[in-house]
Amino acid sequence: MNADGSEVERLTDDPANDWAPTWLPGSERLLFLSERTEPTDLPHAVPGGWVYSMAGDGSDQRRMTTEVTHGLDIEISPDGRWLSIPTEFLGLHILEADTFDLEMRFSMPGWSWAPDGTRLAGIDRSGLWGNLTIMEFPSLEKTRLSDYDAFDYRPAWSPDGTTIAFESDYRDDGGVYLVTPQGTARRPLPTDLPEDASLRFPTWSPDGSQLLVHRSDAASRLYVIDPQTGESVELAAELESVCCGAWSPDGHWIAVLADGDIYVSSSDGEILLQLTDDQGSNHSPTWDPGP
Repeated sequence: MNADGSEVERLTDDPANDWAPTWLPGSERLLFLSERTEPTDLPHAVPGGWVYSMAGDGSDQRRMTTEVTHGLDIEISPDGRWLSIPTEFLGLHILEADTFDLEMRFSMPGWSWAPDGTRLAGIDRSGLWGNLTIMEFPSLEKTRLSDYDAFDYRPAWSPDGTTIAFESDYRDDGGVYLVTPQGTARRPLPTDLPEDASLRFPTWSPDGSQLLVHRSDAASRLYVIDPQTGESVELAAELESVCCGAWSPDGHWIAVLADGDIYVSSSDGEILLQLTDDQGSNHSPTWDPGP
């Protein structure tokens, strides 16, 4: 559909669940995950998380993987060469984007590609805790950036590659922190929100000047925060429960979910448009990256 909610077109109609739509760079095709089964599947095959591809109009739908199952999401490396797919049971899978061949599989949740595509940030849980770790790719050499007794989660590289935002339960109520890829200058994300606000799911704006975060200690809320000043703007304040924001490629708009419907908010919180209003539940809004 268009960004104003017009021209809604259904692309899949299989009875099985489909999720995590992702535009394939440099093409007019979409990747998505599905629980569909195929006639060639073994009788005991467990449906879940296979990678499918289709044209942007929903035609030519085909399964691209047999080894990767129970996928949760799809991320494409910045150079477009690799697909990384976290799975429910089997860790992180990395596939060749051109052939969909499985390149490697390892247990390292919370993945995020560096902007140059040569490193991944993830969470090393080889010990008692889960610590933020940088992994060179494809050598898989690891450097741990934290060594405290706590769990880190969901690292996100800034677009210029100088800063990693991540969640940590270093404080009892959890929060978002910032650190350099060298492990220096670790500090909490500055914010004008209450000190006990529990912030999660950091997502950088395309130009790296703002962070979108989810506040979960009270009602589910979304905020855009300036990581330099801590100034915050609440999105869709008039809605009761808001989550799961996705930045538009130009950084001016953010698609959000509220009560099963998709809305678009301006990044300054001044404009809010409702895109869907139906009896179903909508998920995983994603933007067309454009030409």
